[in-house]
Amino acid sequence: LPSFRITELTHRYVRLGEDSNSKAGASTASPKTAASCNIDVTCEPAWAKTSHAVAGIGSVGVVGELFCSGCLLNDLNEAKNTDYFITAGHCITSQSEADTTEFYWNYQTTLCKGVLPNPATVPRTVGGASILSTKSRGSGNDHSFLQLRGTVPGGVTYAGWNSDSPASGEVLASIHHPQGDYKRISIGVTQG
Repeated sequence: LPSFRITELTHRYVRLGEDSNSKAGASTASPKTAASCNIDVTCEPAWAKTSHAVAGIGSVGVVGELFCSGCLLNDLNEAKNTDYFITAGHCITSQSEADTTEFYWNYQTTLCKGVLPNPATVPRTVGGASILSTKSRGSGNDHSFLQLRGTVPGGVTYAGWNSDSPASGEVLASIHHPQGDYKRISIGVTQG
């Protein structure tokens, strides 16, 4: 008898981009798992350019299965053109997980509340990533700072960043894939 070892298992009861009442291939932008504060990102055109810096994170070999989101960051040394990506530390907890990660770009509607693309057809970066820094929720600032190994597709953007704390009353946004759903945005204001 041949021997084998199962190293990873996933269970999916609803396919990505499909709510429980729709049929495969007929996905529309109806709410699946996102709360009402998570707005279709395409309905907020002021955030269009920034939204193209955000990718859904999936595992190698499980096409279209997103489990987290992250952001492509602008390298302050533009001559190096390095693809840095930041996500939560609880999303990618080890180098072995980073090795088997794929990055799905532009899994979003093209028109506000429009039809969703098939997740298997959106551009993705394969080849995993190298963890440059990571911290868990319990040990500090929950993050995994990565360097992508594969090539990012054309049309993505690099998000600017700084380490300043937001000012009181500043408008902030979070662009993400809540519960693996298509790309959404949540907008709020910092409290003083």
